[in-house]
Amino acid sequence: MMNITVIGCGETGATITSLLLSKYNDLTLNVLDPDNNISGKILDLEHAATSSKSVIKWNNYKSASDSNYVFFTAGTRGSVGEDRSKKAKENKQLIESIFNQFTPKTNALIITISNPTEPMSYWINEHLNRKNIVVSTGTSLDTFRLQLIIAKHLNKSINNVNTMVIGEHGNNMTPLYSQTSISGDLIIDLVSEKQLNEFSLELRNSATQIRKTESATKYGVSQCAVHIFENFISPNKAKMAVSVSSEKINQLTTKNIHVSWPCKIGNHSIEVIQNIKMNEHENDQLKKAVEAINRTTNQ
Repeated sequence: MMNITVIGCGETGATITSLLLSKYNDLTLNVLDPDNNISGKILDLEHAATSSKSVIKWNNYKSASDSNYVFFTAGTRGSVGEDRSKKAKENKQLIESIFNQFTPKTNALIITISNPTEPMSYWINEHLNRKNIVVSTGTSLDTFRLQLIIAKHLNKSINNVNTMVIGEHGNNMTPLYSQTSISGDLIIDLVSEKQLNEFSLELRNSATQIRKTESATKYGVSQCAVHIFENFISPNKAKMAVSVSSEKINQLTTKNIHVSWPCKIGNHSIEVIQNIKMNEHENDQLKKAVEAINRTTNQ
């Protein structure tokens, strides 16, 4: 029986919990959230868990300490259109208050979803003295969003669009158009620079567009978090952009931060892919992303 803890049972935490229940049987799913007003939500999740022979626990810190996998969704949500780094100090304080109540198992996988995602994963990693495998969803969500944007605009199947976004999950995200291909053809040979810039603008505005009618973005990022988990426990390795220590990335000189970067995830390991090809514009954009992450991380 897999023991998993989900920290925070807002819209994202509840969505992740529901996704896990729909995909796996015989889970122990422990939800950490001090809000007494979610008792109905917990009961609803217990009902859902019954169909998969799973168990829901609520605020069980012993179970949290025994978990091999932790999803960190706790945090203060920003207003519509607000820079993701604006809530950094408040969300950083949550890390200490939560992890002072329990200590995760050594080498447990911790996936953080809360913004700002790259600094949050770094702060958690440091608070836990680097004894765990800590990543964030980072630009994995931006990668899926860009894949969809390109497929829609060019009337192509998403299965034929191969792209990647790295750097910062925020205004300084870095789409790697020089390496983006559609059915094997480079996108830079198919569309104009103006159209690529339009894709980037639509990508940066994705969350704002969603929040015109929704209180939060939750389905996409929840699926990304679960996808990271699925890849991690799989015997096969898959490529995803997640936040990792900059010290592991040969192309970066800035240390003591986490940056979203292409990694091979699988067989209970996360391996950084080195020597990513970029053009001059992408290198410049990545530098801006690293600088922005550094400012937020060390404020």
